[in-house]
Amino acid sequence: MRFLIVIVVMGALVAFLHARFPYILKSDGDMARVSYMVGIIGLIAAGTWATGRYRFSDIVKYSLTWLAIILGLVLVYTYRDQLQWKRIQAELFPNQIRVSGDGGLSVQASADGHFHIEAEVNGAWIDFMVDTGASDIVLSPSDAQRAGYMLDMLEYTRLYNTANGTGAGAPVTINTFKVGYAVFQHIPASVNNAAMDTSLLGMSFLRQFKSYRVDGDVLTLLP
Repeated sequence: MRFLIVIVVMGALVAFLHARFPYILKSDGDMARVSYMVGIIGLIAAGTWATGRYRFSDIVKYSLTWLAIILGLVLVYTYRDQLQWKRIQAELFPNQIRVSGDGGLSVQASADGHFHIEAEVNGAWIDFMVDTGASDIVLSPSDAQRAGYMLDMLEYTRLYNTANGTGAGAPVTINTFKVGYAVFQHIPASVNNAAMDTSLLGMSFLRQFKSYRVDGDVLTLLP
């Protein structure tokens, strides 16, 4: 019973994080590894509880302490702009859009050297990589499904020349595309026919802005 209680609590936390950052677990293998880790941690926690070394009231107290710490971290993140910890924020969440001093939307380069941007597509959070070599906004099949598109109803009539050869994509229209405070409606995009590691933001996305610039490892979009 104690093991089940721990697993339910941890499962609820994982479900919440997955709902907010659905692009983190990109494969069944990722989900399996997380489930394995949750099970191991649950066994350790339940075993510690079962030894009798800690009373149930102690377990509750320590749990509330950790909850307070987590909530404190959430508050720090919520008021990150007011605290002026933008550099720390950029390192922890490189794909998160920040507002620059001139009102532009800035994003820090990720560890792979590319610019990744978290955008809301038809209400679904999707992690994109900015690719100036791509002409369109290209959704991976898995991201397209989360954004509400039925893959078996699409027609893959658009051809692209890529580094891996010619690929096919299905033209679609994104009803609502939100990046930071900028919201675009009814913009064209494409759903790739083959699986992709990440969706792409091509030149058609960059043209939605008045201009853009790259200063070192910071990309700034000017609406």
